Amino acid sequence: MAERDAQNTSDTLSVQEMQGWLREEVRDSAKAHELRTKEATQFVEDYAAGRLTGEQAMDRLYAYDLRWGDVLPGTTATPGKPDDQILSEIDEARGFHRNAQRDRGKGTDTGKVSR
Repeated sequence: MAERDAQNTSDTLSVQEMQGWLREEVRDSAKAHELRTKEATQFVEDYAAGRLTGEQAMDRLYAYDLRWGDVLPGTTATPGKPDDQILSEIDEARGFHRNAQRDRGKGTDTGKVSR
């Protein structure tokens, strides 16, 4: 976003920039889902087919977990669990407080906004 920095010194994204961010977020989320699913399916199928030992499968699971982390940090999508509860549990796990202000320009905002 060097162009934005040169043209606009505020921390506010234009509508076009926000739409660009959304396109990137959706594209990246879809790709992450594809890659996660492919990797997990492969090593579980390999284990089920006897191509991996239990120890090898656990090694692959550990490596997978290191690479990807939790899908929903601090919670799971238990059937019947409301979306607002899932979001609240994610926020709690990440230490997010809805009333907290972004620390603009000090490098502490962890949102994926800049490119």
